[in-house]
Amino acid sequence: MSVSTKRATIDDIDEITHIHQERFGSFFLTALGKTFLKNYYESFVLNGNIGQLYTVKVDGQLQGFCALVFSSNGSSKQILLANLAKFIRILFVLVFTRPKAVFELVKRFIHGKGPVFEGPEIMSIATVKNTLGLGSILLEKGLSDLKAQNFKWVSLTTDFENNEPTIRFYKKNGFIESDVFYTANNRKMYRFKKEL
Repeated sequence: MSVSTKRATIDDIDEITHIHQERFGSFFLTALGKTFLKNYYESFVLNGNIGQLYTVKVDGQLQGFCALVFSSNGSSKQILLANLAKFIRILFVLVFTRPKAVFELVKRFIHGKGPVFEGPEIMSIATVKNTLGLGSILLEKGLSDLKAQNFKWVSLTTDFENNEPTIRFYKKNGFIESDVFYTANNRKMYRFKKEL
């Protein structure tokens, strides 16, 4: 079995979007639709100043991805601006097809998602299967690149409740609980940090 990690290209976006939809079916970004997600992940490829998008492949088949930003403060704005024309067209359609989702997006954009962490943040990580250790391989690649760029810490946020497998995964990979907070829509979240 051959396992490789690399930075994503535009050619990987469809598969990344599919994995996101499969693994994060009930998440807010997923509710904004496939086109929104594709543009969201394209932004990482189009503007390397935002952060990095990594893939892991097994025998040449994409099996997972990890998206991280270099600065969690203002990252949503940077992601939208990187692909602004496409996002405007998507939001125009969403105003008529999913107005509640647009309202929620604006609310999140204005209020953020909790306490600001000044540094890199893992935005999403997902694999097709949980049993191959691919998530840890993706984390190792992303964190190694951050350390090489002289970052000292990385953070991530995840659900507080009904999320034990994910919390165990992050703890197993050296993340420690930093704080607990509530989002603008009253969702209880953990912030985890790890020293690089």
